[in-house]
Formats: sequence, C-alpha cells, structure tokens
Amino acid sequence: MHLLITIEGMAAEEEGDTAKALKAYREVLNVDPGEADLACRGRFVAYTSGRFFPQRSMCLKDAVKATPRASEPYLQLAFIYAKYLKKIDQAVDYGKKAIRIGSAEH
Repeated sequence: MHLLITIEGMAAEEEGDTAKALKAYREVLNVDPGEADLACRGRFVAYTSGRFFPQRSMCLKDAVKATPRASEPYLQLAFIYAKYLKKIDQAVDYGKKAIRIGSAEH
C-alpha cells in the first residue's frame, strides 16, 4: 500500500501537481515516519515548487526519530534551519550529526 501511494505521489510530481505529490508523501510518512528518503524528497518538492511549509521540517524530524542512523534527514534539517529559520546554531548541530553518521558508515 505504501509503495502504491508513493508511486502516485511521484506520478503527481512528474505531472507538476506538487500539492497532490506532497499529500501522498505525507500520507505515507504518517504511517511510516521511517521513510527518510521520502521525507527528504517531500522537502525537496516543497522547496523547488516554492511551497515550503514548516510541516516539511516536522516530516524530517519524524524521519530522524524513526531512522536515527540515516544522515540525509539531518542534512536537510541543517539546510532548513540555516536558510529558512535563520537558526545557525541548530543548523550546525544537525550538520554535525549528519557528519558523524556519515563517518560511521564509512
């Protein structure tokens, strides 16, 4: 079921319907917040469409809680905190966590 909804979201994204794509991605993340890649993809879609919502950072925080060993959500959060929220200290903290996780993977 998650795969089908994800595919529907990707199809909507390809068709330029970012609202429908984001809705589909959020639906999957509500059930499985551990989908770190999907949370990051939703953040990217929202950013590139000019439709950045604070909820995007919440999706990423949910992904961090569910998959604390994935570095990508931490990188995305660092970007959000630096660019949109102008909270550089928190952005740096997220960036450091991403680096530690990335270093542990290699």
